[in-house]
Amino acid sequence: MRDEQLDRWPRTPEMIRRRLGDYYAVVTHLDEQVGRILAALEKSGQRGNTLIVFSSDSGLAVGSHGLLGKQSLYEHSSRSPLIVAGPGVTPGARPDALVCLSDIFPTLGALARVPAPEGSEGRSFAAVLSGAQTRHRDDLLLAYADSQRALHTGQWKLIRYPRAGVTQLFDLAADPAETRNLADDPAHAGRLAEMHATLQARQNEFGDKLPLTDGSARPAAWVPPSGEKLGEMLRKVRRK
Repeated sequence: MRDEQLDRWPRTPEMIRRRLGDYYAVVTHLDEQVGRILAALEKSGQRGNTLIVFSSDSGLAVGSHGLLGKQSLYEHSSRSPLIVAGPGVTPGARPDALVCLSDIFPTLGALARVPAPEGSEGRSFAAVLSGAQTRHRDDLLLAYADSQRALHTGQWKLIRYPRAGVTQLFDLAADPAETRNLADDPAHAGRLAEMHATLQARQNEFGDKLPLTDGSARPAAWVPPSGEKLGEMLRKVRRK
């Protein structure tokens, strides 16, 4: 994938420091622009009458798991920031309820007392923002293209790679960096089977027809390109 071809293998500390420096520079610039908006609201006297929502696309790996891009379902690349402040929101609260970005639309409608249109798949989490509830969704179905599917329950995450025939199970409470795969641990066999069944149920619910088991699965072992092959890949990326 393109983002993984932006630098050579193996990744080096110097390489990742450079990428992180670029990333943090962009974050700093964005933070300054958000500050300008908030300052303008204060100056206009409308800050207390305005609901502010900050969110974005999912983030880049920037070295985590040896990756650079966001074409994965690890936390660093599938979570999106979401900050809401203003009327109807408990100041300083940091709820850990599971929400989707599609839930923002009906939530804003609820806070503005406007009903969501029929057919909206989002669910309002206004009750979480006010502190009336602590939970929102029981789990989340995550997907990347036709190669990865995941089920996120808050503490646990199951990631399935059908084309590689690989499964990962992570305890996010004990292992937030997702470095210890528990899928082959007999102690978690029951949980693995239950989450796999729930993942399939969520796929059916949303009309996702990708099989979790691919009879033509290729070996997961992979050797990064090197030499002239790598050079040609990098040249193609730069031309794009």
